[in-house]
Amino acid sequence: MPRLADSNRHPLDPELMKQLLLWLAELPVEQRSDPTSRSIALMRRLHEFFPTAGTVALVGMLLSFESRAEALARLREHPAFGAWAYRAEKAGATDLISQTLVEIAAVEPLVEQHGRPAFEPDAFFQIALATTEVDGRA
Repeated sequence: MPRLADSNRHPLDPELMKQLLLWLAELPVEQRSDPTSRSIALMRRLHEFFPTAGTVALVGMLLSFESRAEALARLREHPAFGAWAYRAEKAGATDLISQTLVEIAAVEPLVEQHGRPAFEPDAFFQIALATTEVDGRA
């Protein structure tokens, strides 16, 4: 899958991944759920954020983000997800996800599962566990 290979060759800056997720959450539900509308809105924001970047570079960022966001969303059903996220129960609402997961999703290599981008869940959550600071003492 060429999209995954490109995304793996060009991981996102974790701060850019966070910003893109914030922009995505700000979109109205109708726009967020429509791939074309979402892409246009995010491309506009990327162009504002990187005014000197060429279209090819911006499209590469957007495609990498879309692959990584989809792969992160697919982790939602993994039992370990709840340790780093609060699942939104309301339709159209977004989950509150730990910055740790977002930072890992920005750079972790993607794999293909059932023709879709994914992260290898066990490896992903092992990295999350290793990089999460623990509060308190046992």
